[in-house]
Amino acid sequence: MVILFILSETPVQATDYKTLGKEGITVNDVGPCAPIQDLTVSEVTTESISFTWGEISTAEGYTISLHAYNPVPNSSDFIIEEQTLAAGTSTATFNGLTEGTFYHVFIRTHCATGSTSGDTFQKIHTEALFPENDTCTNAIAIGCGETLKGSNLSATTEGNPNISACGGNSNVPGVWYVIDDNAGIAGDITVNVCSGTPSEMDTILQVFTGECGSFTCVTLNDDFCDFRSSVTFPSNGNTEFYVFVTGFQDSGSKLGNFDISVTGACNTLTTPEVAFSDFVMGPNPASDVLQLSNNGPIQTVEIYDALGKMVDVVHPNAADFSLPIAKLPNGLYILKAIAEGVTTTQRFIKE
Repeated sequence: MVILFILSETPVQATDYKTLGKEGITVNDVGPCAPIQDLTVSEVTTESISFTWGEISTAEGYTISLHAYNPVPNSSDFIIEEQTLAAGTSTATFNGLTEGTFYHVFIRTHCATGSTSGDTFQKIHTEALFPENDTCTNAIAIGCGETLKGSNLSATTEGNPNISACGGNSNVPGVWYVIDDNAGIAGDITVNVCSGTPSEMDTILQVFTGECGSFTCVTLNDDFCDFRSSVTFPSNGNTEFYVFVTGFQDSGSKLGNFDISVTGACNTLTTPEVAFSDFVMGPNPASDVLQLSNNGPIQTVEIYDALGKMVDVVHPNAADFSLPIAKLPNGLYILKAIAEGVTTTQRFIKE
């Protein structure tokens, strides 16, 4: 058995695919038929990919198949579409694909013996639109309890931070997020890209305070959950944090898609216009009972003292209810109400 590797499976940006040539191709020369040696991506858009290859003179036909991304490629797994093509064919197109998404393509030759060649396969991705959060000034806001989909496909290095202050590398494209923690609750915040299915991206997470172009490093993480990243850092409840997601420069998977999540003692991003459009809490100050009323059921209510320590939690699952507070010492408290995954924060005084 001869296995020929032509370069590596390093993904490149979509704009490079028209000159991709043999980069990223793996040829398994294991059958009686001659395998395809020169599978080339001829055109790529946000929803289609076209291929060409050199005809094999002894071929009686070809089978080419498109597969969902799999960290361990296999020609029999995750098949999206398979095309059986006649001899003399040297092109194929797959349509209806998803923007900025990785796939694997496999092609094999059929010959006169009724047998097939080994698979020639390649890791590819559809074109990704330029991400809006390519620079710090266009960072996407994310709050506690939220998960967003992100990608550094088609990003640039123009907005990369001064990495020397926080370790890591500066020559891999990355994207920006901002956590505006103004909840007034001290505690730890966790940011990770560990959720979802196994990622095709080998990530690095960096967290900063300050302003765009003038940052102070808070923390950095490379590998926490396999090749993905997670960071936990303290907040005083009144700080803006910038999060930079990029790839590990020596990895063949430094470009890709990811899910970024934020949890911990911070505010949620989503404003309560819908979930809390008619939210009322009173009286304030109060001595024995707080009356809470809302336009829809409130699932959870948490109370924190002025030091950020949770002192009570209830799960009313009701739109109108009474919250006993008589046992609380006098002082300032923060009430967090959660409905439909959205949080609203109110201060009250117990007297």
